[in-house]
Amino acid sequence: MVPQPEPTLLLDGSKLLYNFSVTDTQNHQQRGFTLIELALVITIMGLLLSFGLVAWMSMKTSQQISAVKTTLTSVSDCLSNYVIHSGTIPPQAYFTRHCAVLDPWGNSIIYYNTGDNQEVSAVTTKTLRDETGDHPDTAWILASGGPDGTITISSTTTLWDCSGGDDLCRATSKSILIYEINK
Repeated sequence: MVPQPEPTLLLDGSKLLYNFSVTDTQNHQQRGFTLIELALVITIMGLLLSFGLVAWMSMKTSQQISAVKTTLTSVSDCLSNYVIHSGTIPPQAYFTRHCAVLDPWGNSIIYYNTGDNQEVSAVTTKTLRDETGDHPDTAWILASGGPDGTITISSTTTLWDCSGGDDLCRATSKSILIYEINK
């Protein structure tokens, strides 16, 4: 319990309920925070939240990239099953009907091939260039536009270039397809 100061009498004889002197205020405990203390706490909390948000966003993007890689593999398996049964490169219509999915950012996976319905052994291949290097003998690629959703793949008669931007690509080799057919 906080000690109550003694009332003091004024010279005219009336009572003053409480007369706080310097010594009386030192006996009372401080009951609040200063504006500087509050501003400091709010600043520290803001910094901690911003660091946590950056770490969370980085982790989320990393998980989405892993999910895209898994998705590209399963779509490639879908297309490979077509090749195993038909011996030809899957046409765009087959991809759209049976294998097309969305990436984690809600954008369509894109399918590029070197020849719809051509025999795998007769297909002219291209090289896929991505951030890991060149992948020759490519019959088709699958691509996601990445977090920005924009696909920036450039294409020539002999090369698909997926090395710029945040695109994610997966190549399927003609020689692997021929091996799968001949199993």
